[in-house]
Amino acid sequence: MSGKTIASLDLATVNLSDKQFIRMLPNGTELFRIVLENQGPFKPTGIATAWASEPPSFDAQGYAEGLCAGTGATYFARSRSTAEKEVEDLKGKVIWKITVQRAIELPDLDEVCRAQGISKPYMTETREPLLHQFYGKRIKGLICESRKDENGYTVVIFNDWFPDFPGYVQREKVSPSTTSAGG
Repeated sequence: MSGKTIASLDLATVNLSDKQFIRMLPNGTELFRIVLENQGPFKPTGIATAWASEPPSFDAQGYAEGLCAGTGATYFARSRSTAEKEVEDLKGKVIWKITVQRAIELPDLDEVCRAQGISKPYMTETREPLLHQFYGKRIKGLICESRKDENGYTVVIFNDWFPDFPGYVQREKVSPSTTSAGG
């Protein structure tokens, strides 16, 4: 690899529907999401993420179910342990297991980065305007490495371009979290 970073990603040269960049989430794939106890798995948390920041006066209640604060996206982890590492404080939160019922094909950021010579890890605590580049492509979502679990992956669903996502999955509340820190 050339040592390039995610900041050099050039989506203008990438056809995200090219099969070399697509990964299938087959039926039975389990995803996990941790949210406040009084929220469902498709409800926004209203907090800033590695993908986007909200204004200080942001009110998550004003967004439709399924939209993550200001981005039109919802985030899931490929494993429960990755979900727990991604959340800084698990106290007062619940873990949802989302099981894919109809196969979903999504671009894989690992493959896109590999094709452009971008080194891993490409997801860091540095806030790059990454989400907005992909969101504008009107894709259903994206698979990418976890920021906090070096072996983990997350799935980003762009709800505006995949509004029927809840119909592709089954949801189940796994348990309330009882620890106070991710990990």
